[in-house]
Formats: sequence, C-alpha cells, structure tokens
Amino acid sequence: MNARAEIRRGGFWLAALLLAIPLINLATWHVGAFLNPLIPAALWLVALGYAARHAHTLWPLLLVLPAFGVLLLGHPVVDWDARSIWFFHAKRIFLDGSATAPLDNYAAWSHNDYPVLVPAMAASFARGLRHWNEIFPKLAIFATTAPVLLLIGLLLRNALAWGLWFTAVLALAGPLLINGYVDALTGLYFGAALAVAAHLQTPDVPPAQRPVFTWLLALLIAALTLTKNEGLPAAGLVALMAFTGPRWRRVLAACAAGFLVYLLLWKLHVWQARIGNDLFVRSPLQQALERLRDGTSAPLILAQFLRHSAPFLMAALALAWFGRQQRPVLGGALVVLGYAALLFGVYLMTPHNLDWHLGTSVSRTLLVVNLALVTFLAWALTHWRAAPAVATPSLSRLTEPTA
Repeated sequence: MNARAEIRRGGFWLAALLLAIPLINLATWHVGAFLNPLIPAALWLVALGYAARHAHTLWPLLLVLPAFGVLLLGHPVVDWDARSIWFFHAKRIFLDGSATAPLDNYAAWSHNDYPVLVPAMAASFARGLRHWNEIFPKLAIFATTAPVLLLIGLLLRNALAWGLWFTAVLALAGPLLINGYVDALTGLYFGAALAVAAHLQTPDVPPAQRPVFTWLLALLIAALTLTKNEGLPAAGLVALMAFTGPRWRRVLAACAAGFLVYLLLWKLHVWQARIGNDLFVRSPLQQALERLRDGTSAPLILAQFLRHSAPFLMAALALAWFGRQQRPVLGGALVVLGYAALLFGVYLMTPHNLDWHLGTSVSRTLLVVNLALVTFLAWALTHWRAAPAVATPSLSRLTEPTA
C-alpha cells in the first residue's frame, strides 16, 4: 500500500473513532459516569489537523466545522421537539446521572421510548460545564454530526463534490440541525451507512481497508438505531445491502454488531421498563386496512409525500434505473425507496388523527428520506466507474468462502 493510501486509511480510522465517541459516552452513562467533553474536543483538534494536512480534498472542513460550532452556540434550544423531547431527556440524564432516567415514564408526552444517543452526549457537555443551560449542551449535535461530515469528505475524495453535497444538506436541514432536531442526523447516518455498505461491496476497497469499513458500518448502524426509533427499520434495510456484492459476510456481521449495541445500550432497558410506543395503542393492521378502504387517506398521504419529497423520490427511481447494472447503486436506491414505503405504511397505521399527524411530522420524517438519498447519490455519482456490476450471491452460495 502506498503512502497516500495509508494516510487515507488513517483518516477512516479517525472517522471511526469519532463515530464511536457518542456510543462510548452513552455506555458510560449506563454505569453512572460520563465522558469528559475534553476528550472529543481533543480528537476534533486532531481531525482539523488531519483536514489541514490534506487540504486538497478536506479544506472545506476547516471552514465548516468551526462555523458549525459557533452557530450551534448562537442561541438556546427553542423549538418544541428539540426542547421538549431531546434536550428534556438530556436534562433528566444530567440531573439523575443515568442514561435510563427517561424510562421511569415521567412526562410520557415526551416519548420516553426514544433512544438517547444525542441526549446523553448533551448531558455530558452539561456535566463538563457543571451546570445545565440551554446553549452549551447543543454541542452534542456537533459531536454526533461532524463525524459524518469527515467520513463523507473522505469517501467523496473531492472538495467540490463535498461542497455540493454539504450545500444540499444545509438547504434541506440547516435550520433543523442548528436548532437541535435529531431528524436530520438520522438522515445523515442513514445515507452514510448506505454509502459505506455499498462502498464495501465494490472493488474500490483494497483488502487492507476492509476492516476499517467494516467497523465504520457497524458504528453507523449502532448510531443510526440510537438516534430515533425510525433508525431501526432504516438500519434493517441497510442490512439488505449485504446481498448486492461478494462481501456479504462483512456487511451482515457489521450490521449485526450494530444491532447488538442498540439492544445493549437501549432497547433491552426499554423492554425491561415496559414502555411502549404510541403508534401501537390499537391494532396497526386493522387501522391501515380501514384507511385503505376509506378512499381518502392513502391519496392524502401520497399528496404529502409528493409535496415534500417528489424530486428525491424521482431521483431515487432514476438512480435505480440507470444504476441497475451496478448492484450496490441499485441496492442503495431501492433501500431509500423501501424506507419511503415503510413511512407510508406508518401513516396508514397511525392511531392519531391523520391530518394532524401529517401536518406535524411529515416534513421531518421525509427529511430522513431526502438526506439519505442526497448522501447516497453523492457517493454513487463520485464512484460511478468504481462500482462495476458484480454478481448477487444466491442462497446456494451462502456457505461458499468469500474473498
């Protein structure tokens, strides 16, 4: 391996370490401790140094990361979901000293079953400051978002491509990220996981880099499932990317490791506390069938989907068609479309008033689709020639040795 490839591999390991920080922090809160914010701060100084050393491709990070941090600290958390769910849970973790603080189901309206990756990080920043306020803990958004920015910069290998991708991210989700919403973060993790899973299946990855991409995918799956409940089905769909190329064992093993982290750090505790989700207060299947029969609900949902995501759904269809000879590209596009179909089903099953539920959430739930598609599309276009057609493994090949 030449020196440049070795340096790039070091950059991917750095991105993996930064992705692991919020997960390690959540684990420490489960034992009554917290991760000192000076540790991620020191690592981000290293990341900025790495970006400066490789300014020909990563120089935008030298401008974006400091500006992102300043904007986050520019005003307190004010929007409803950010303040009353994510940072309310963060304050409870900070005060009670445990990641499972929300699981006593106090203030059930705050969706206590929601994962606490970001709230636990916010609580650590507050502990570092030694008191709670409404501004400094917002750096949790930086600590969880910035690793994806570095990773995509390394994957795209082109400053202009990264700049165009980040411009699209800002246009779609800039205000939500700055205001402390987690929906945008879920979309970024989803898109990054798709890109890494697809990248791992192409000849573009030399054998020496396969371990780091396996770790990256495992960390992304774990983080994706621990951002919002919607991250779990998204991660499940990413696991299907295993069947788009020859290295299916690596992809499945990475996804399984990510799911295990999710179970250990959150879902087992939710089951133990017997906290359910408000979507399942009545029979979901019965509700969906009733809405399909009424003749108005499905068209209403479709109209809202087209209003908020029509260009992105069309782009996913186009990507699936033009990339049909490149299995990882086709697989990623179909995963995004599959996730959109799952969201459609969720709205059919919702026990809430459909007009109210669509009006208060559809722009944010579809943001996950839009950001995932934009991120995966950026990878697909910059690796179009590097992702030739590969054979899809059949069931008869599942026990055969893999390269």
